[in-house]
Amino acid sequence: MNRLMAFLFIVFSIQAFAQEQIEVGVKVGEKAPELSVVDAQGKAQTLASLTGEQGLVVVFFRSADWCPFCKRHLIEIKDWVKPLSEKGFNVVGVSYDSPATLAAFSKAKDINFTLLADQNVATIKAYNIVNSSYKPGDDNYGIPHPGAVIIDKTGVVRYSYFYEGYKKRVQWQTIEPALNALTAK
Repeated sequence: MNRLMAFLFIVFSIQAFAQEQIEVGVKVGEKAPELSVVDAQGKAQTLASLTGEQGLVVVFFRSADWCPFCKRHLIEIKDWVKPLSEKGFNVVGVSYDSPATLAAFSKAKDINFTLLADQNVATIKAYNIVNSSYKPGDDNYGIPHPGAVIIDKTGVVRYSYFYEGYKKRVQWQTIEPALNALTAK
């Protein structure tokens, strides 16, 4: 019985550790890489075209097509739009999905913020968040680690938070203090 309990403790500890924050992505204080993306209508977008008066929150997600955790998170982010706007920030979501997939999801779930397609994985690579579990040629290659980056109005990364696993997502209460610190200046 003790061996079983020890085994279960180890298994659950490993699983919990796998969901922790990881050190990937652009570093706080660095200039944010330019976006190489198109919106759900196929129109090219840039940091300048998307940034609000104070900045931009970029949420990276695995897929709006097949990832139930991503779908739920994107629906939750709808509630962020108003408080972000009040602070002068826009929010966007980036994945390797096609524009058509993003358009269908946005319409079906009444998403009120911009979803961006990075099918060539250029932005996900530039932000250094490609999930290395999948290699080029694999159907899932290009999936980013889920997380968020806050970019200020000058294009500098002020906050970066990514998870190793696929179940946890950055929450409003996690990023709100960083936003408050930026807007208090």
